[in-house]
Parts: sequence; structure tokens; C-alpha cells
Amino acid sequence: MAIAMRLRNQLQAVYKMDPLRNEASGRDSEVSPQEEVKVKMKELNEHIVCFLCAGYFIDATTITECLHTFCKSCIVKYLQTSKYCPMCNTKIHETQPLLNLKLDRVMQDIVYKLVPGLQHSDSEVSPQEEVKVKMKELNEHIVCFLCAGYFIDATTITECLHTFCKSCIVKYLQTSKYCPMCNTKIHETQPLLNLKLDRVMQDIVYKLVPGLQHSEEKRIREFYQSRGLDRVTQPSGDDTVGGDPMGLPYSTFDHSRAHYFRYDEHVSLCLEKLSSSKDKSKAVLQQKYVRCSVRAQIRHLRRVLCHRLGLSLQHVQILFDNEPLPDHMTMKQLWLSRWFGKVCIHHKGWQPLVLGFTQPE
Repeated sequence: MAIAMRLRNQLQAVYKMDPLRNEASGRDSEVSPQEEVKVKMKELNEHIVCFLCAGYFIDATTITECLHTFCKSCIVKYLQTSKYCPMCNTKIHETQPLLNLKLDRVMQDIVYKLVPGLQHSDSEVSPQEEVKVKMKELNEHIVCFLCAGYFIDATTITECLHTFCKSCIVKYLQTSKYCPMCNTKIHETQPLLNLKLDRVMQDIVYKLVPGLQHSEEKRIREFYQSRGLDRVTQPSGDDTVGGDPMGLPYSTFDHSRAHYFRYDEHVSLCLEKLSSSKDKSKAVLQQKYVRCSVRAQIRHLRRVLCHRLGLSLQHVQILFDNEPLPDHMTMKQLWLSRWFGKVCIHHKGWQPLVLGFTQPE
């Protein structure tokens, strides 16, 4: 442990000279370790609510293949009849999916600190309620062990679920194959293979630390402008870059597009035509299954339908349970408000979200 602490201090000295590091971001955000921040639970619920039971995580358990988290009892029961992640349909394991589940103590502790009373089974926090959180209680989970700054490009080791800044852990693993926090062996020869970008953790950090995302984008923009450099983006159609074995974005990834849809979570949809006795249209949708980003909006689906059916935009409506959906609603909002309680766990396994569409007369 003493060696690890000395190495940490050495790395901190290096990162202070690196203009792309987030060491200063915590100060720029004006959030001190003792300060309380107000958090709107509706902004965080998408990350701390179980997809299967629609309740806050209890015994949070993460799938190492995709880093999606569920209640332990929910995912264990689900995997009795399936070997795919219920959120993204990633194959968890060929024969024994339970082997790729790990208890996520960090996520569970974050949930307990964000939801007063949950640990004692008397939570009264509604999705719209604001809660006050002391940052000093959460910093141990959202501060990088290597650089002592808030996570930037949060990256998780799948073997132990410890999270670091991407650049910090990549540099560290150039000379080691063990986790810097728990000393778990990450991989025998190529530790970078067992790193995954953790979008959920990064989004939680940005929502808990006011100004962090804006500050980071500003400093990166100033860094490139001061050196007359162009900001390089990852080539389209290729998730792996420059031989990067873990498929992470460029270190010079354009942060103004840091949430480019390629790295979003996805949702599978089934679009069914709702016909009436007066409907004389012969338009047929040849391919009714769609996979899209959770940030896609209803208006985007309408445009896809109009393009496929050769119709005008005003002639198509999208409905859920016969209720028209507003154009601005995202797939994530639809999940949380309409679909969580209707997820079926039965012998057929995972099912897509079913939406209807119709052509108004």
C-alpha cells in the first residue's frame, strides 16, 4: 500500500503538468468537499433504478460484459431463462451467465447516500424531489484514485469494478497489470482488454458536480486553440482506434461530441401499425424492428417511418397503449415512465419495447 501511495503522489505531479487532465476541474466547479449540493432525483433515476423491477438498486449487481447494473435478485432470476443482458441484449456468457455478474458496492453506496431512508426500507423520495447531498460523502466514489480529480472519461476495470479516469488508468497499466486500488490482476498479458468506458458513472459525476463538464470542455478547447491544433475525432464506422485493444475513443476525441450516439446505450423497438376500419392505406412497413440510442426522440422515429413509408411527416403518429406520444420524448423517458413496470420475464426472455403508429384521417 505504501508503494501504491508513493506512485500515486508521483502520478499527481505528472498530471498537474498535463493540460488535458481534470485535476483542476474540481476547483473550477466550485464544489468543496464539505459543500452540499442539491440533486434532482429525476435526473439521476435513470442510473440508479433497476431496469427489471423499477425500484432503486438493492444489492446492486453489474454485468461485466456491458456494465449495466440491476438488483441482484432481479438479474439472477432473469438469467435463469436467458443469457443476454435485458437492457442491451449483449451475450453475458455462452453457458453460465452468472459467472459474469459482480456485486457493485460503489453503486450501492451511491444509491444509499442519494436516497434517504432506502437502506432502512422507509424511502420517501419521489422522482421529482430534490435532495441535499454532502460531497464529502460521495467523493470517495467519484474521485479518481490516481489523480485525485473527479472522473473524466470514467473507465472501469471489469475484474474488480474499480473506476478511474481513462488517461490515468491507461498510463498506469503501461507498467503494471494489477488494479492500483485492490491489487487484483487485471489480465495476464494485456490488461487494457479488461477496461470499459463507464458512461453511467461519468454521467453521475457530471450531474453531481456543477460545472465540471463545462469546465473540462472549455479547458480542452483552449488547449487546442493555444497550440493551433485541430481536434481529431474518431473515424466513423470503427470503434477501435490506432490499434487500441480495448476499443476506447481517441485521447484527442472531440469532447464537444463526447456523447456521440455511437457510445450511447441502445434500445430495441418494435413498430406495429394500428389500423382502423376506415384506414384504406396500403403502406406496409417491411422492417418493423429498430435499434436506436436511448436519447433518440419520438420525432426521429416519425421521420424514419415517413422515409420508409413514403409519407409526409404530418401523416404519421406514434402511440404507446393507444396514447399519442409527444415529439420531444426520448426513449429513456419512455422507458422510465411507461415501460419499466411492463417488462416481462417469462420463458421467451427479453422483449423489445412495442410502439404503435397510425396515419390520422
